Amino acid sequence: MVNMKLFGATALSLLSATEVMAHPGHNHKAEAVQRRAAVANMSKRSLSHCQDKLAARGVEAKNVQRRHAMHQQLRKTALAKRDFDTVLNTTHHSDLTGITPSTDPATLFVGNNSCILAPETTEGPYYVVGELFRSNVTDDMAGVPLYMDIQLIDTNTCEPLPGVALDFWSASPPSSLLP
Repeated sequence: MVNMKLFGATALSLLSATEVMAHPGHNHKAEAVQRRAAVANMSKRSLSHCQDKLAARGVEAKNVQRRHAMHQQLRKTALAKRDFDTVLNTTHHSDLTGITPSTDPATLFVGNNSCILAPETTEGPYYVVGELFRSNVTDDMAGVPLYMDIQLIDTNTCEPLPGVALDFWSASPPSSLLP
């Protein structure tokens, strides 16, 4: 009977000790204030406040011209005679309607398709000595061609960042990682 009382008292003290350790008096209000401030700062990191500045400086117009020229160049290299039935039975599921060969390029190549990333404190260059700087990373392997036009804009100054090198990683068909 004494052992049972001792066991009960020990178990009760252990359970209450774990209950106290599980809730150490954390200040939930301070955490809520920090979270609210972080969410408020997310809107400041978007490019919405830069739209007027970029349009006034002609950055958007230059982007449209550059992308249109790239499209025209790619279109010239891709021209090939195709089967009439195959072309008519192909759908590309575009949401745009009323597009004709005379459609203004600004309709096709304008828009705020921005991706805001958290700034990093690491500054480079940290490239591997002897690494290739190139614009075609296919290594003459078969696959779906992907053409990208990327512009990096400082969200504080609303200015395009000059002299930036991007590092793309991809996997080749044999699944070897390529820088």
